[in-house]
Amino acid sequence: MTEFRDLSRLPVDQSYWDGLEAKITAELGPLVRQVGSRKPGWLSPLAARAWALGGLAVAAAIAALLLVPSRSLDSTGNPAGLLRLPENDPTLVAFVSAPVPPALAVLVLSPAGGDR
Repeated sequence: MTEFRDLSRLPVDQSYWDGLEAKITAELGPLVRQVGSRKPGWLSPLAARAWALGGLAVAAAIAALLLVPSRSLDSTGNPAGLLRLPENDPTLVAFVSAPVPPALAVLVLSPAGGDR
């Protein structure tokens, strides 16, 4: 930035900058002191214990991962559970292998007259 010093209109005199600093601190000094003396926010008790609370959260996450039961496989090798894909479902095969998305009415209305 020294090569552009001659293009600046800012004063180079150090006494000017010292005077400006004194003027700003004289005007804002009481306001800045008032901000620091205010009552601490509601998060300050938590901020003092942030490392301890973070450690407890990490310990809880590790405990949750260790307590998760292992996944069992059924005879076909697919994971057992609620989100298992239905076997030999022609509707699912047609839906997945269709070249274009189906109409919304086909997805909402059951073509078989449904047993809901």
